[in-house]
Amino acid sequence: MPTDGRLLPYRWVGWWPIRLVRRALVVCFYYPMLRIWIRRLVVEGREHIPPGPVIYAAVHTSMADTPLILWAVGARRNRLVVTAARDFFFRRNRPGFGAFVALVFGAIPIDRTGSPRQSLHDAITWLRSDFSVLIYPQGTIPGYAENETRLHRGIALLAKQTHCPVVPVRIVGASALLPAGIHWPRCAMVRITFLPPILLADKENAARFTDRLGEKLFSVTTE
Repeated sequence: MPTDGRLLPYRWVGWWPIRLVRRALVVCFYYPMLRIWIRRLVVEGREHIPPGPVIYAAVHTSMADTPLILWAVGARRNRLVVTAARDFFFRRNRPGFGAFVALVFGAIPIDRTGSPRQSLHDAITWLRSDFSVLIYPQGTIPGYAENETRLHRGIALLAKQTHCPVVPVRIVGASALLPAGIHWPRCAMVRITFLPPILLADKENAARFTDRLGEKLFSVTTE
């Protein structure tokens, strides 16, 4: 719970009955539906995910990224929340939509513009409550996602405050499966790779850490 007296937004996404519903959706709906269009799904590097709460920093290429990652992390999805843009998913002129994505994906609102203080504070609270957090440091699905390498630095601030490891997540093929602006999947091969975690080094600033994260996410070499 936040120490400033403010209730944690959508805190109920961490309640066990809600997590049970979400688990059933992943196993019985998300994966079987996506599997119809996925020619081949490869998940690599689960052994790189350390125990305890972690920060997953994933490349964002498709609206299918979140359900794919929820499947790929396995049982660890039970204590995982997903950051989602407040200005898109949690808009006041879309009543009920924010609650819907919170229920089915474990989404929590994050601010893409303005001060990151509230979003950072909420993410810290989740991590200190033994939940992992999935963040898309690009902040959006770029028009040409595979060529987009600019990352927001908020993830470095979160790593600094919590001392949690950051697990880079590469996703290849999801942009062909469900491209931005397309509402119906297409046949594609998908590969999800969890890379070895990185930690914020002593005296390392946010810019340098973000550069290191980008090198991991966008390197064409294999680990």
